[in-house]
Order: sequence, then C-alpha cells, then structure tokens
Amino acid sequence: MLYKKIKKIPKLNKAEMLKKYISRFSSGNISLQFGNYITQKEITLKKDNILKHRFI
Repeated sequence: MLYKKIKKIPKLNKAEMLKKYISRFSSGNISLQFGNYITQKEITLKKDNILKHRFI
C-alpha cells in the first residue's frame, strides 16, 4: 500500500501564528515583516499608563 506523506504542522499559540501570518503577507513594510507592531490592546494599555502618571 502507498500512503500519502503527511506534513507535521507545528503547534503555535495564537500570538505566534498571528505574527507569522502578518510577516508573511505584509509587503513593503519592513517593521511588519520583522514582527514589530503594536496591537490596539497594547496601545490602550500604554495610553492608560501614561494617563496615570503624575507630571509636575
């Protein structure tokens, strides 16, 4: 009997998979290709942390 070769797909968590897809399908933007991007959730956290700060 002949069996088809089955590729083993590595298990990636959601963040790693998202980073892989963005880097693969982004064209021309080197920051995205290297995975340097910020999600909306991270932007809101940074904004909230800055607003909590007391500037003199």
